[in-house]
Amino acid sequence: MPATVTLDHLAQWNEFDQRGRRWEMSPAGTLFVTPLPSGAHAVLVSRMMGWLFRADLPTRQILHAVGVRAPGPELDGGWIPDLTVWSAPVHGCWLPAGDLAMATEVVTPASRAVDHYVKVREYAAIGIKRYWVVDDDVTNTVYLHRLNQADKYELTAMLPLADLLKSAVGDHLPHVTA
Repeated sequence: MPATVTLDHLAQWNEFDQRGRRWEMSPAGTLFVTPLPSGAHAVLVSRMMGWLFRADLPTRQILHAVGVRAPGPELDGGWIPDLTVWSAPVHGCWLPAGDLAMATEVVTPASRAVDHYVKVREYAAIGIKRYWVVDDDVTNTVYLHRLNQADKYELTAMLPLADLLKSAVGDHLPHVTA
């Protein structure tokens, strides 16, 4: 392990990890390594992507597992949300959060504390406008957070995933258009 981990290291580890683990790091230098997501996890992400695609959002603005740069005082961290929606098409690795309209994490047993507590604070700090958490409970409860004027998240809704998928995307992402 290098003395200082950089986003280049994370990119390499994510690309070449033979076990499919996800490598992320906070701007404070805390390394988070989570196991390969399960098939059930992938199904939940796919259902949400399908909902977004049916709303005719541009496909280049709906991305799965793309790196988001988290600037820090001494080094940059990097997060890899399960699903992101961007307000404009993006390219590259470790993208700045400025055009990120929404980041979603699907909870797994290994990611529960990070998704519900750490990322709520970290995503707000880098200005991600909306943060959604899909829980691994019976109804796959979705927690919809929106960044407020104080740069903190407010919980704006909690609903079963099935109910979210029956609603209009514009009800929850009003500033993202086709």
